[in-house]
Amino acid sequence: MNDALLIKVRGKGKALAAAGKALGLSRSDIEPILTVPPQAAQGPGLDAVGQATWLRVGAASSDSPHPWDRAHAQVAAAVKAFAAAGETVVAAEPDLEQRWDHNAPDEKVVTSAADLCKFDDQSSKGGKAKGDGVAWNLGQAFSQLAAARSRVGTKLERIRIAHLDTGYDPKHRTLPVNLLSSLQRNFVRGDGTPDDATDRTPSGGFLTNRGHGPGTLSLLAGNRLDGTSPGWPGFADFVGGAPLAGIIPIRIANGVVRFTTGSMVQGFGYALDNGAHVLSMSMGGVSSLALVDAINLAYDRGLVMVTAGGNNFSHRPSPKSIVFPARWRRVLAACGVMADGRAYAGLSGGTMQGNFGPASKMDTALGAYTPNVPWAQIDCDNIVDMDGAGTSAATPQIAAACALWLAEHWNIVQQYPQAWMRVEAVRHALFQAAAKTTPRMNAAETRKKIGQGVMRAFDALNIAPPQADALTPLPLAKASWGWLHLIFGGGVSLAAKPDALQSMLELELTQMAHRVAMVDDAIDDPDRPEQDIPPVARNRYLEAALEQGNPSTLLRTHLERLLGRRSGVDLGGVTPPISPSSPTVARVVKTPPTPDRRLRVYALDPSIAKCLEFAEVNETVLSIPWDDVPVTDEPLLPGPIGEYLEIIDVDPASDKAYDPVDLNDRIVLAQDGWPPSEGNPKFHQQMVYAVAMTTIRHFERALGRRALWAAHRADKNGKVKVEETRRLRI
Repeated sequence: MNDALLIKVRGKGKALAAAGKALGLSRSDIEPILTVPPQAAQGPGLDAVGQATWLRVGAASSDSPHPWDRAHAQVAAAVKAFAAAGETVVAAEPDLEQRWDHNAPDEKVVTSAADLCKFDDQSSKGGKAKGDGVAWNLGQAFSQLAAARSRVGTKLERIRIAHLDTGYDPKHRTLPVNLLSSLQRNFVRGDGTPDDATDRTPSGGFLTNRGHGPGTLSLLAGNRLDGTSPGWPGFADFVGGAPLAGIIPIRIANGVVRFTTGSMVQGFGYALDNGAHVLSMSMGGVSSLALVDAINLAYDRGLVMVTAGGNNFSHRPSPKSIVFPARWRRVLAACGVMADGRAYAGLSGGTMQGNFGPASKMDTALGAYTPNVPWAQIDCDNIVDMDGAGTSAATPQIAAACALWLAEHWNIVQQYPQAWMRVEAVRHALFQAAAKTTPRMNAAETRKKIGQGVMRAFDALNIAPPQADALTPLPLAKASWGWLHLIFGGGVSLAAKPDALQSMLELELTQMAHRVAMVDDAIDDPDRPEQDIPPVARNRYLEAALEQGNPSTLLRTHLERLLGRRSGVDLGGVTPPISPSSPTVARVVKTPPTPDRRLRVYALDPSIAKCLEFAEVNETVLSIPWDDVPVTDEPLLPGPIGEYLEIIDVDPASDKAYDPVDLNDRIVLAQDGWPPSEGNPKFHQQMVYAVAMTTIRHFERALGRRALWAAHRADKNGKVKVEETRRLRI
């Protein structure tokens, strides 16, 4: 659990020792992560007359599992402590642990040494389109990156790209030619040293996605293969789109579900401080006050930011709009398009696909090819798979195209009077050159799902930089939806605690849109001007936030009052979003109990079904508990692989595993699973899972508690915590 708090103080943050002492913390527990100079200090409540500093402030472990409850409990003491030290707290938020839904390529299930370092080819599973041969995405009919890099040549060496990810593999053949190892940086706390950005993501399942950094880096600037790589016979060319660019490797995550807001902010700041021209980050999450300051600062200094639009799983209740920081218009969002011209969306149930929307964001979104693109395999120096996927794979290709255009036109764009003009010039060229239609999408669908079109890097090189007076800066990025100011009053300074508290409530409500599908769906485009969002839509958002968003205790109290659920609560002048003409009737929403999952099985020995007299009674349906969201934190994966069990079905004759059953496929769900069949491996897996889960349910009822194995350890204060759980493999 991460108990750290991000605090923005007005001033130079020099009184850290005094503030830490007042909070009972050591100097090492208060760390500056971003300096916001006066000219860029235009965030909430901060005028442009003084410097501001974002700090990561450690805190004592809290009993509350809710990060915002912990933040509310800590912020009052922090405001008091910094005030006594001569610093003014102007904003605060929890240092959230982000989650990046990315399972491609899935971490390999290794059963023997022979399974290591094998080439994984393209797959059409789930409706994914396959390309023609290896590195097809670089071709002239697709991204045009191969032709563009040939034209630009060594001019690319003057461009620096910051690569924010899980790190790099120093022994892989695709290691970039100009990796700036002297500038590498590791911002993962407690894992390695600050000057070592190698990918040390632990093994242990697809939730870590080991090798994510080397995979994205190979697409961004992968070096030449020598013709001997398995699956790439005779291929002796570059794998990446911008292989000669200077690469600054910045490690911000130890796995795609183990990175924080603070580490992202540090990564952006480090990229700026070390002269990066382009930033590529194949991750994202929820909004942040600290991150929005980093974005605005980077834009003003001319850093072209390309980040992933986000992923979701088809037919699963998860948010499907573009995530932050890609959601901000000052950031170029990478969306996905497949080899056959379809959008990377609308795939079969349970398959990962790309996010898109809302409409206002698609003005600054661009498409690149995914899935089934190159992906360097970590710890295997000569293996480049062809199973790269997700908007993680689209992002570095677009970043490479930005670097190529800057290199080609650097003599002109470096003369712009303001640095942000470089950002707009790059995007103007890429947007103008992008394909507005594909063989499978008309202009309207391309605009809706891809944005400005499908990237064409070589064509973009032919578009000259606009004149400076033809360029217009985009508005400042903001951390919270504008319409929330109408609800909470708005227009106030954040110099005092009550006002800082208001910004915290607004941010928590904004973050819910990228955690809860019902909240995300409540307003079609919350980025629209406040006056264009009807009150009924605002109320729908707040209702969903209260019912499904797991709000903090303080926010829940406010929402219940705003929605007429309780009275007599002092909200400090906060007014409801709608003023009803008649008294509001408090209502209680009753949620029906969740039905069990139903799966068909044999009731007796399968051979009995061959006798007509027993055939009708040899099939039954078992009702088992949902080992799935929302009952558990994670969805039931194909296998099935759930919280308790992992089913692995191996054919004894060939010693090869059968394709796993997906019990969340809507066709399977609609018929209570696969029909009983001795010859269907997927039914075998289904029945093993159903019987085992039924046994576990009976055992837990008799035991009176959960039976899931867990490792318990005590922390330094003697408090026992669950640090590890282990599922049973069958």
